[in-house]
Amino acid sequence: PGVYQVQSPSTEATTLQVDTPHTITSSLVGIYHPWSKPNGKQRISIGERVKVGQLVGMIQSLNVINEVETPFAGRITEILVQDGQAVEYGQQLVIVDSSEEA
Repeated sequence: PGVYQVQSPSTEATTLQVDTPHTITSSLVGIYHPWSKPNGKQRISIGERVKVGQLVGMIQSLNVINEVETPFAGRITEILVQDGQAVEYGQQLVIVDSSEEA
């Protein structure tokens, strides 16, 4: 969790713990693939560190492959979809914990 300093009314600094899990969601309807080329290596795995803009998978829609990038830096804590799974617009795909930035 992130740590932030906050000034209280008594002017003493107070430390707050902030949970920082972020969810990467699908931007369109299609079929999720965790690779960048058919039969290729999976792009991410649980526990792996990712950077902003890193490719985390593909969504195939109407025979067009669309890249899925992460807008967050951190560690992959959960992959919520499997290769070949149909996904909907806004569906959660991957959870990134940004308290451990890459």
